[in-house]
Amino acid sequence: MKLNNLKKYFFFLIMLSIFSISIFSVNVKFETAYLNNQIHRDDYVDKIGLELDIQLFSNIGYKLGCGFIHDGQRLSGWEDELLGHRWYNSSGYFYHESDKLSIKLGLQEFSIGLGDEYPLFFREEVGSFNGLSLKWSPTDYFTLRNSLILVRFAPYGVVGAEGDAGFSKSLYHRSYTFKYSDLRFGFHDSIFFIDRNFDPWYAFSLLPYTAVQEIRHMSGPEKEEINDNAMIGAFISYEPGKLRLYTDLLIDDINANVIFDPSNQTVTKLAANAGIDYHTDSLTLSLEGAISTAYVFARTKSSLPYEYSKGEKENVDNYIIEENMLGYKYGENSSSFILKLEHSFGFYGSYENVLIGTREPWNPWHGESTYEQGMNFFLGGVSETRNILKIGFKKNLTLFSILSKIDTFFGICIKNINNENTYLPLLGILISLDWK
Repeated sequence: MKLNNLKKYFFFLIMLSIFSISIFSVNVKFETAYLNNQIHRDDYVDKIGLELDIQLFSNIGYKLGCGFIHDGQRLSGWEDELLGHRWYNSSGYFYHESDKLSIKLGLQEFSIGLGDEYPLFFREEVGSFNGLSLKWSPTDYFTLRNSLILVRFAPYGVVGAEGDAGFSKSLYHRSYTFKYSDLRFGFHDSIFFIDRNFDPWYAFSLLPYTAVQEIRHMSGPEKEEINDNAMIGAFISYEPGKLRLYTDLLIDDINANVIFDPSNQTVTKLAANAGIDYHTDSLTLSLEGAISTAYVFARTKSSLPYEYSKGEKENVDNYIIEENMLGYKYGENSSSFILKLEHSFGFYGSYENVLIGTREPWNPWHGESTYEQGMNFFLGGVSETRNILKIGFKKNLTLFSILSKIDTFFGICIKNINNENTYLPLLGILISLDWK
């Protein structure tokens, strides 16, 4: 019975793609993947997905992605019917693409930050969210990017005194990029807020989000009781030919006394990312690193759960930071770097080192009554290290009008906690068929 139901759902995906092809101009992509990665949880991941890219008009289309997955995370009540799997929706958005303007509206993945492995503000791996993304390049020297992301929708959008599961959470982000020759530099401007599904004061204002927050909270007759978290940043990249150098900075909190009166400073919370890529005709070499201070991305009051995450520890069973952090994947009080080498034939390898201190984004000031002054790296010491080695092979093949891709890897993670090593095998395979 269960196997028959699984066949019916798979048959539904096939019929949906055939119907779409017969009605519209459609690109169809099937994807299946298996991942045995026990670094974070004692479970495997497998999925089968379908993605439709439907061309509605010139430069306008709609993209839909769905399928079923086993990942040990969320439950839906359908697991018995789907042999331990659940349905998932990876995308569902309208888009417009032109030389100067790109717009996406609907359910989509967001990536905000210069890093490939460690974007600081938002990363694709955390999942898909409803929202708006815009990229506007009126000239060759300037680009504006704007993202309005509804991390969680709630019918009433209100946080209870103990941090109820039914509150809303959103991130609005802008970046301004200036280009001169091979040099690009710019600024981040973002606001993270709870209690409202949509905030027109931030969405429609051309002022920096930090200024809007201060106007609403600190001045004016209203003096709204809002609990929003503004974050800013800056970035720069240099890309002469085959080389790319870049660095990115996220500032959660900083105080001028860091410079003018260090003995009377408050707390500085930030994260930084830097990397180098070098390409030849046959090889690509990449080195990327990131580091974060204590308290960055964390809540400051136990009753206000605005830590920078998809879920909150009190509302998520088996809470895992790497699965919930919206920005830098390892969260606060940690660092990481990764070295990658890839050959044009398809072979690739990587080595990653991760250092982790106390990480409690749900626990203000790590349970203390207040913060430690200044900029604190690895507050409380390093409690865990990870050394991750992967070797793999990937290849793209085209047969008739079908682009097929295979990507497989194996590896090992050596995790050290309290001077005890744990050896975790890694294995993954992905196969996709893209019909254009």
